[in-house]
Amino acid sequence: MQTKVNYEWDLETIDCEYGDVTEHEFASARESLGEPGVGECIVLVCDILESDGSVVERGWAEVRPDGTLPEYFTDSACSADARRVRKVPQKFHDELARYEQKK
Repeated sequence: MQTKVNYEWDLETIDCEYGDVTEHEFASARESLGEPGVGECIVLVCDILESDGSVVERGWAEVRPDGTLPEYFTDSACSADARRVRKVPQKFHDELARYEQKK
């Protein structure tokens, strides 16, 4: 079965007490989201979809404090249990670097 990959930037709001994500703001470009505030973070989401549009697998790449992305999307925010989903395409590293230079 043929698959498709979608990428989307996400400003996540996190419940500081429990660590749960409580809100999402999705955008196709990093610059559309602005800067995260307290209890927020920016992630790049990767969805691998079947031809019918159903999600087969999802991965996250959280923007690091130094303004860079990790090399791989992982299936979990918990680094001890995280499994690599796929490599983050260079175009997103480049997009983020351009955004960081403009700040």
